[in-house]
Amino acid sequence: MKKVSGIILAGGKSSRFGRDKCLYEYKGKPLIMHSLDIMKRVVESAQLILSTNNPVAYSGFGIRIISDIHRNCGPLGGLHSALTNSPADYIAVIPCDTPFVHPGLYDFLLKNSEGYDAVIPTHGKYAEPMCGLYRKSCLGNLDKAIMSRRLKILDALSTLQVNFADPSGEEFYTAGMFHNINRISDIPS
Repeated sequence: MKKVSGIILAGGKSSRFGRDKCLYEYKGKPLIMHSLDIMKRVVESAQLILSTNNPVAYSGFGIRIISDIHRNCGPLGGLHSALTNSPADYIAVIPCDTPFVHPGLYDFLLKNSEGYDAVIPTHGKYAEPMCGLYRKSCLGNLDKAIMSRRLKILDALSTLQVNFADPSGEEFYTAGMFHNINRISDIPS
């Protein structure tokens, strides 16, 4: 069994949402708790890490908090810091604004990780790097991408071995599982 850390990315500015969306209450709890509950079904609690540049806002959630080593780099900066700070060789990533991801996705990614630096789920013609599985072997490329200000995750991974794995045939899959909440209007009623 591979040792895996679970990373919740909560470093965004929530500019389209108008306030900190991770703390917005959805179905009786903050959005971030949905992501945390998903990750608790994937990894041991001791392996959970919250990546945020606002640690005070999340100090009551009872998990380890890290901040970006390289600020203002978007999700790539959070991914880089998570890989740097993870005690495990692999990290399973989920953003704070994607409450519909099924925990089975990460078992699927792990099963498809042999020989790859990263496994990124796809659906239709879209890749979902924010819900991927990454190895520490990605760190050098992430460093180079940050230094050259190429801040898209897929660009940073372009020279690595990446498995773009389609989970649509899996029992846990639903068409809306990757729906993320960027605006209040994105919240399903």
